[in-house]
Amino acid sequence: MTRKRLALIAFVVFDLSLLALVVGLFVARAQLTGDESFSEPGVASFEEPFVLQDFRLTDQHGQIFTRENLLGRWQFVFFGFTSCPDVCPFAMQALESFYREVVETGLGDETGVIMVSVDPLRDTPDVMADFVESFHPDFIGLTGEYPQIAGLAGQLFIAFAGPQEHGGSHGGDGDYQVPHSDYIAVIDPAGNYRGLIHAPHNRQRLIQAYQAFRAQ
Repeated sequence: MTRKRLALIAFVVFDLSLLALVVGLFVARAQLTGDESFSEPGVASFEEPFVLQDFRLTDQHGQIFTRENLLGRWQFVFFGFTSCPDVCPFAMQALESFYREVVETGLGDETGVIMVSVDPLRDTPDVMADFVESFHPDFIGLTGEYPQIAGLAGQLFIAFAGPQEHGGSHGGDGDYQVPHSDYIAVIDPAGNYRGLIHAPHNRQRLIQAYQAFRAQ
């Protein structure tokens, strides 16, 4: 069996594990709202928002980014990595299309898009800058130490494989994938986790979800 086939099988197995983990987190920690405004499939809103705890990451300009930097805007947060072959570029393209429409409606100053790297071994601030700004100059790319990334991911019900699970290391050849959840987390201007949007991502679903969250 080829290395690529083995990697694909491992990715599928991990993806199924992610699904089971996230479902378990929902059951254990979140009650979903019955609000009829959330009729779009793949969009979940929490009846009681979660107040995010502080974290410390680094943006694409090398500046420290904490919970305080989230405040004042509706934030759409996606976890991925710049070497991702398909899921991440597709999600970022959908976010780019969504954000441009939001700007056209006059809500650009109230809206932010953030990508958090699950592959900080390769995704330095400079690499993140090239990636996120190729979609839109307003987008923010975050990287940092694994414990800090994992801490924020845990708060948002996002799972991803650490270096010991996907084979990445400073001494490796750099040829590896990083299985991860494909959700987009929605955080309100007060820094509360309000809900999430499941893939496949597209502009229409993101716009409808945004309108529903703002109307709550």
